[in-house]
Amino acid sequence: MYFKFFVISLEISDFEVRKAWITFKCLFS
Repeated sequence: MYFKFFVISLEISDFEVRKAWITFKCLFS
C-alpha cells in the first residue's frame, strides 16, 4: 500500500520535472 503510493508519487514528480524541462528548452532554445 505505502510502497504503491510512493511509486505513484515518484512517477508524478518525474512527470513534473520532465514537463518543466521541456518548457525550459522551448523558452530558451
